[in-house]
Amino acid sequence: MQSDYPTYKIIMVGDVAVGKTSIIHRYLNGDFNLQEPATVASKLNFEKLVNAEHGSFYLSLWDTAGSERYRSMTRQYYRNANTAIVVYALDNPDSMNNVGSWIKDLQDNSEKVNIIVCGAKCDIVTEEEANRMNEEVMKKYDQSVKAFFITSACTNQNIEEMFEYIISEVFTGNQVPEVIPLAENKKCNC
Repeated sequence: MQSDYPTYKIIMVGDVAVGKTSIIHRYLNGDFNLQEPATVASKLNFEKLVNAEHGSFYLSLWDTAGSERYRSMTRQYYRNANTAIVVYALDNPDSMNNVGSWIKDLQDNSEKVNIIVCGAKCDIVTEEEANRMNEEVMKKYDQSVKAFFITSACTNQNIEEMFEYIISEVFTGNQVPEVIPLAENKKCNC
């Protein structure tokens, strides 16, 4: 990594098997692996040089383990994070119910981190289910979160849009909260 450019740290948190690693791989490499193994501890520091309207910088993406046994270790990666993406799986209501504990954990263990909530795997639920779950999460956590996204790493639904939002809104200091709805339900034929 070149020191000529500033680095913005983004951490991905959420329960195990919600799609954090798949989202990162889709964004960085444009691919999707249905057999992605679970992250153990942290696969830290995937990097991407971004040339944005307001300048060039590195995005440092930290992929954390969602397993409870690694939770205390995951907290150490919160330090100096600019943005946290809390991921839950739209096909897993338990992961949605745990969004609040991830948000609280971030607020308790990091300084002024911007929080984005991402409902992943929209390709395997109906549009109505995805929107219902997203609305439920929004009602509970609207005051703590900058934006909500419904995504699919499999179909690439809203992956680029989520990172573009982070680049354009969060890193430029624009404080306008935004909701990015599911435009249409695309099924993954993976």
